[in-house]
Amino acid sequence: MSNVIPFDFKSHQVRVVEQNGEPWFVAKDVAEVLGYSDAQAMTRKLDEDEFQNRQIVGFGNRGVNLINEAGLYSVILTSQKVEAKAFKRWVTHKVLPSIRKTGQYGEPKEELSGDKLLVVANRSFGAAHGLAKRMGMKGNQAILLANRVVEETTGISPMKLMGVTHLEAENNEPLYTPSELGKAYEMSAREFNAILQRMGLQKHVEYKPRKKRWELTPKGEEFGRYCDTGKNHSGGAPVQQLKWRKAVLEEVARYAEQLRDKLPGGSFLKVV
Repeated sequence: MSNVIPFDFKSHQVRVVEQNGEPWFVAKDVAEVLGYSDAQAMTRKLDEDEFQNRQIVGFGNRGVNLINEAGLYSVILTSQKVEAKAFKRWVTHKVLPSIRKTGQYGEPKEELSGDKLLVVANRSFGAAHGLAKRMGMKGNQAILLANRVVEETTGISPMKLMGVTHLEAENNEPLYTPSELGKAYEMSAREFNAILQRMGLQKHVEYKPRKKRWELTPKGEEFGRYCDTGKNHSGGAPVQQLKWRKAVLEEVARYAEQLRDKLPGGSFLKVV
């Protein structure tokens, strides 16, 4: 039997249908919050396993279209409405953790443990990891992002649950920091990072006010890897470090050859 749980987000009704312990969101309600004029058009963007039509009492003979957690994240990402970010935070920080602990929106009555904890971690990690791969992430990068999302939304770290403190470099290939690689050209880490940015292998992204970090571009995925340091930020999220395969030096050499006359003091070294 499906359990329908009603919520309210800034005067918008958002109903969640719980099926076998998994939350499914009423597509029509989500569409209204995120500014989609056509709920059916919104669901057509999703994979087949991310939405369904169910016959549920109170929704009429045509049934109701539902989207699961992974589908919800997908439509949030593609929404152009300002409220999308606030809606995601409301869902991930309040609604989902509460449903998983109590079966309804409200104060927790029971802590997850044992098999229930594993079921929630497995289901949530599968949804987050699938979304990460759809966004073009691979290997350790997808695993670390999925683990962070699950921890933020449920309070459970699948990696910690399995006793995994860090991930080994994929294929056991040595990876190097910009500081280490920069020595080959007598460059500082800052200068070498600027070269990699100029080459289109990475970009400097502001992830919080006045805080930036380096992120791989699609072009840079061949050479760079996100590595888990075994440390955590103050909020509990794992600290990641971007390192590079030694093969990137060959790319830098070709690039330097093309810009040999610009290298000494060239303005392109400036980090933006």
